[in-house]
Amino acid sequence: MNVEKLKAISKIIIFGIFVILSVFISFKLFVFYIPFLIGFVIAELLDPIIISIKNKSNLTRKTSSILVLVIFFAICISLISLGSIFLISEVTDALSGMNGYIEIVMDKVQSINIDNWNINSNIKPIIENATVSFINEARKYY
Repeated sequence: MNVEKLKAISKIIIFGIFVILSVFISFKLFVFYIPFLIGFVIAELLDPIIISIKNKSNLTRKTSSILVLVIFFAICISLISLGSIFLISEVTDALSGMNGYIEIVMDKVQSINIDNWNINSNIKPIIENATVSFINEARKYY
């Protein structure tokens, strides 16, 4: 009975090691194969458009493929450019408003009166010094 349990446990351990190695190798290979996967998906999505342009016009498949790819990449580059411009403007607006938020937080921290708290008198100077040094360090950055 012990031998059977040992065999079962060893099979489970070997299977677990196999699963862990498979997942690890899959993630490593996924990083390598992702450009090919993206290219395949793009090709499959654009193929019906290429075929319809080829059938409706007097262009060859090669010419219609080039035309569709140029249009596709122009759209992608335009979307990336617009997204980048939008992201930069939003980050700039957020950072410009950050000064007001920091000032509000600093005013709130300075207005805290720890004399009313039930704290040991030895700890109060430590908290006050830490708060003052925090405020002074924060003011250096804005």
